[in-house]
Amino acid sequence: MRLKYILFLALSGVAVLPVLTLALWIFSQAQAREVRLVEDTHLLLARNLGAALERYSRDVRSGFELAADVAIRQGLGPRKSVVTLLQDLNFNHLCIANKDTGAVIGGIFPEDFPCPDVVPEETFNFFKSLVRGDQPVFSPVVADPSGQPTLYLLMIQGDNLVIGAISTQYFVERGAAIAFGKLGHAAIVDQTGAVLAHPSSDWIATMKNIAKVPAVAAMLRGETGITTFFSPALKADMIAGYTIVPSTG
Repeated sequence: MRLKYILFLALSGVAVLPVLTLALWIFSQAQAREVRLVEDTHLLLARNLGAALERYSRDVRSGFELAADVAIRQGLGPRKSVVTLLQDLNFNHLCIANKDTGAVIGGIFPEDFPCPDVVPEETFNFFKSLVRGDQPVFSPVVADPSGQPTLYLLMIQGDNLVIGAISTQYFVERGAAIAFGKLGHAAIVDQTGAVLAHPSSDWIATMKNIAKVPAVAAMLRGETGITTFFSPALKADMIAGYTIVPSTG
């Protein structure tokens, strides 16, 4: 009797093992296909968002240079049509300062967001450390005088330092427009890894630096690709497609 049971179990094992092996192989292949599909989708989303940000940065630069020319030629004060253009591009204002003293000598701004009389010394030194002649340069995200996350577009024109203050709201809106699957989201960071857009509003408000997150570290090296990593914000393993905006970093 005992031998019969042993033979039965042995034969059952021989029969079941190939079935289990085949089932596991089919499952692993299906899982691999799903991961590849997800990776391709995430990378496509990243590239599409990157392309939109590249177009936006070009529009911002063009509007900035046009407004700077108007401000330098016409002096301090609001210019309705140009103010509207700058507001459409999410500028708070544009100010013209003496490149040596920081004294503001002109600008284009809405009445509720005027230029200061002089750029504070610490801020002025920070701006001057970034400028590279007459080519517009984007600053990392910093807090403006009211504490709001702000990007600055800077350039030298003659004896003038041109300063454009840009709200990060456009980035917040573009990031929030992407939501999919389980916890699927977009994050946008500046050239140092500080958050411009993210599901965490606290991280946006504090401009949290996430440069150590693998996907962000890869972007800061100028790379485009796909990676998996643990998200400290969502406390979950994530698959990410990532890319950079070449004109701004």
